[in-house]
Amino acid sequence: VKLAAVVGLAVGTLGAGAVWLSVLAGSTAALVWAKARRMDSPIPFGPWLLFGVWIGVLAHAAAAL
Repeated sequence: VKLAAVVGLAVGTLGAGAVWLSVLAGSTAALVWAKARRMDSPIPFGPWLLFGVWIGVLAHAAAAL
């Protein structure tokens, strides 16, 4: 939860679109990874949240060009 708050503050300055893209990319990647590994245990979401942030920030930077 602490990581999500810090990430939300950082990405929130870029706009709502970047936040939504970050959450969507991170969640989708985590679900695909868990499905591919056939995991029934809880998913460690921190790394996937950071992955989504990178995608959101890079997409925002590319759109700003």
